[in-house]
Amino acid sequence: MCIRKLFAKLKNALERLRTRSVAPLGGGVEIVVLGWKPRVVLKKGRTVVLDLLTLAPEKTALVFSQDGRWHAGTVPLEYRVFFDFPHFPKMLIFVSKLCRGTGDLLSFLHEAGHLHGMVQGELVIAAKERVLLEELKDPNNTYPEKRLRALKEERETTMLSERNAWAFALRAARKLERKFGITLNAHVAKMFVKQCLDSYENYFNCKLLLVLKGKGMIFKDR
Repeated sequence: MCIRKLFAKLKNALERLRTRSVAPLGGGVEIVVLGWKPRVVLKKGRTVVLDLLTLAPEKTALVFSQDGRWHAGTVPLEYRVFFDFPHFPKMLIFVSKLCRGTGDLLSFLHEAGHLHGMVQGELVIAAKERVLLEELKDPNNTYPEKRLRALKEERETTMLSERNAWAFALRAARKLERKFGITLNAHVAKMFVKQCLDSYENYFNCKLLLVLKGKGMIFKDR
């Protein structure tokens, strides 16, 4: 009996060492980041009820974020070609430290949504590349029609990609609520998504101000 207790204590200690961060989701369920190689799971008590990686596309891997942000991306093509193994990841989700519960779960699901919508993501990348190309052609910032069209396309493709990813996140979150008895705060979820979308809108509004200055429609800073 003493040996069993000793092993149980050792197992609990190792579990605590593996647990990087925890945030409650309500209904007795927590979102937990485990391990030195990250694993994001839902736990009820000591039981893992879901590995969230199963909601991302196949060949997705998790890595710890170096800048504290949740984000997603693809593994560079040269690595995929060089390491052409059956289980070598093609996509990545960068995992942040948990602190908000509902926001953490939605953030993970949002990045998974981006990876499920990689076609739209490629359109965003192509639009950003066109913006940079037209910027190089316009060193005096006169904003000719081609550059304006490129900026318009960048905004439209980016906002569509973001809205689609958040729609995926909210649908997935509602399914998890029903399945595991999670009690996500609907108002908090709504405000969290709105805040994230507003940050993109503010970014593009700042770009618009630069266009207006270039066109002489507002006074330039002295």
